[in-house]
Amino acid sequence: SAASDVYKRQIVNAYGVHAVAVFSGLIFVEQIFEIRGIGFLLTDSIIARDYTVVQGITIVIAIIVVTINLISDLVSAAIDPRYRVVIR
Repeated sequence: SAASDVYKRQIVNAYGVHAVAVFSGLIFVEQIFEIRGIGFLLTDSIIARDYTVVQGITIVIAIIVVTINLISDLVSAAIDPRYRVVIR
């Protein structure tokens, strides 16, 4: 039914938002638990003023966020046909 399709679409969008929130919390978790990862590298690069590494990591994180949002939108369009855009 239409109501369950809208509900499913909202769940998919919520999962997309939560996945992005996980990546944004990455820096804090790595700093607190002293895990050597991309967030730790980003923080060290900011402190050392290594701008090329900061730009590279920022671009990688931005690509991941855009990809997650794109997948979320494509799944939402597959679930609810009213969500699709018709290009003429």
